[in-house]
Amino acid sequence: GVPLVAGGELVGTLEIGHLTPDGLGQADLDLVQLVSSQAAYGVRNALLYAAEKTRAIELGGLVNLAQALGGAQDPTRLIANLIDSIAPLFSVDILGFLIYDENKHLLEARIPFHGLPAHIVELYRTSVQPGSTAEAILLSRQTLSTRNAAEDQVWGDLGLGTIAKAASLRECVLAPMVTGDRLVGYFQVANHQPKTVEFTEPELRLIETVAGQAAGMIESSALVEKTRQRAMRSDALRRIAVLAAS
Repeated sequence: GVPLVAGGELVGTLEIGHLTPDGLGQADLDLVQLVSSQAAYGVRNALLYAAEKTRAIELGGLVNLAQALGGAQDPTRLIANLIDSIAPLFSVDILGFLIYDENKHLLEARIPFHGLPAHIVELYRTSVQPGSTAEAILLSRQTLSTRNAAEDQVWGDLGLGTIAKAASLRECVLAPMVTGDRLVGYFQVANHQPKTVEFTEPELRLIETVAGQAAGMIESSALVEKTRQRAMRSDALRRIAVLAAS
């Protein structure tokens, strides 16, 4: 075996073996050393190409994410647009958004939720009582990661342990979506492909990047929807007043 070194960087090793004793000699070692340099640069170039290709896909997805708000007329449509833009970025079975209503102290999933049927999503919610451990977790604004959400203590403290078991959640990340000092909710990514593989640092950074961008969009869409509902209520009250006066 010989090291594969390209530009002073170790990219791996090249090894050969023989099933019989003394099957390899100096000539074989010389041959391996002869091709190791070319092999090293070939491997490094392939790795660089794969990394650039992945980066291009990520950038393309983030561009689509930035455009998702433009075609959204309501919060539900926005969530659908975001899911469509984000899904190609991650090799996972499940991803979606949990939105936090601070007035109702409620953290709940929103439809559509990639990989989960609607009847499960409708049950995917938890009440966050003031002064509770769950509220402390939310106030920490930290990314939560686990290898087994169904058995994880933090998921249990949040009140999500039962739904994690029902949805067969394994590896799972909850990245906080924050605008200013307000928690909008969490972006969730779960059940890595291939199975039982933890999320890497680059994947975690990308998840947090997506969460940060989505936070402002979801917050803006919610404000627009609230403004629209207030306008409709005001118009309805005006109509009632006109009818009463007549």
